[in-house]
Amino acid sequence: MPSSSYAVVAYLAGDLGKFVDGFRSTVSPAHSHLRPHITALSPRKLELSDGDAIKAFEKKKFRAIAVELGDVCSFRPLSPTVYLDLRKGQQQFWELYGLLSKPLAGKPDWPFVPHITLANLDDFKDVPRVFQHARDRWRD
Repeated sequence: MPSSSYAVVAYLAGDLGKFVDGFRSTVSPAHSHLRPHITALSPRKLELSDGDAIKAFEKKKFRAIAVELGDVCSFRPLSPTVYLDLRKGQQQFWELYGLLSKPLAGKPDWPFVPHITLANLDDFKDVPRVFQHARDRWRD
């Protein structure tokens, strides 16, 4: 069995992708290599082989999900992560999560919350400052 964690994500492009990428590069440069995305299946160690996981995933049909972004939030006290929540589209991502989590079973590394990560911080003490900076930038 594989020892790596796997996730399913939808990458962001356009102005939103540029905003998230620029913000993350500024406040969390150690994570700037991560492309902006919305997670559809939270990271997990799979209970099947890589080949079987690919076959299960390839059998699924997907459609676009319209989203509307909401407020800047934080996963504190679980994680020093600042993110944008989804005002619209959350239900569809929960449905997609349900479809994916059956064939791609495994214990998630984190609870599933549809969101767009703005910054993964190394220390909880930085969360209030980065949170406020994100709110100020997001309002612009």
